[in-house]
Amino acid sequence: MNVLIVGFGTAGRHYFKLLEKNKKIKEIYIIESRKLPSSKKYFQINFNYFKKNKISIDAAMICTPSNLHYYYAKACLDKNINVLIEKPFVLKLSHAKELVNLTIKKN
Repeated sequence: MNVLIVGFGTAGRHYFKLLEKNKKIKEIYIIESRKLPSSKKYFQINFNYFKKNKISIDAAMICTPSNLHYYYAKACLDKNINVLIEKPFVLKLSHAKELVNLTIKKN
């Protein structure tokens, strides 16, 4: 299983520590604006690379500031990636409805 973590602050690091111990996780991709140290445990990619390229990702964890949850979750759902979003889910009711409808449409 390949996983994407969007945002590598406190929550992102927490999920990373859990994922790196799981033997079912093959690759971990991280989207983070700050430069992270190179590691054999993860691949740091930028958002434009993610949007433009086909990457085999099974699940994504959105760990960005709350005002960015909708933006990144929608991009992942558009690529048929299962998404877990840190709370709060989104900041606008219209965004919540759109993401829920998109998940239903994408099954």
